[in-house]
Amino acid sequence: MPLVIEVTTTCGCQDSARELAGKLIDHRLAACVQISGPIESMYRWEEKVQREPEWSCTIKSSVKVRHKLIEFIEAHHAYAIPQILVAEITASDRYAAWVESEIDHRDSV
Repeated sequence: MPLVIEVTTTCGCQDSARELAGKLIDHRLAACVQISGPIESMYRWEEKVQREPEWSCTIKSSVKVRHKLIEFIEAHHAYAIPQILVAEITASDRYAAWVESEIDHRDSV
């Protein structure tokens, strides 16, 4: 079975999540972005424990554009250090073919 990547990031509000998702789809770096939330995140930032609502973005994309996708998220994300978690996922042939058809592979590594 072929591989796709599933990239997870979080945003501070639903509008930011929708904006990032739209840009990823428009730039053909993602075939699909699922937005869920609000979720509650707890973390340490600048020596203080934070507890904030966030929205989770689950991005489906191609292994071939992994580095381009990460760079894009870092450049367009509101957070100074956004969460970017990448997992290779085994997908059905038809789903993987659809994901690949939605991605712009030009200039990809």
